[in-house]
Amino acid sequence: MRAEQEKRLKAAERAYQQLGKVNPLALEEFAALEERHQFLSEQLEDLKKTRVDLLQVVKEVDERVERVFTEAYRDTAREFEGVFSRLFPGGEDAWC
Repeated sequence: MRAEQEKRLKAAERAYQQLGKVNPLALEEFAALEERHQFLSEQLEDLKKTRVDLLQVVKEVDERVERVFTEAYRDTAREFEGVFSRLFPGGEDAWC
């Protein structure tokens, strides 16, 4: 029985040696990393929300640009008809 206990003790000592040194600052490092992770997670969520907001702004700007361009095109076409008929009385504009 004593030999068996010594055998178990030696096995436990070997296992302990294989573990290597314990980092006494591990808990502090973990807390710092956990805090950093929390900060970065919050930043990521902010970026996701900002992206959604920016995509909405881009959509609104695109719609406005298209509307303004379409209105300008219509105004130009209407004015062109008037200018054409004054420049070429009796002629027809094939483009309008």
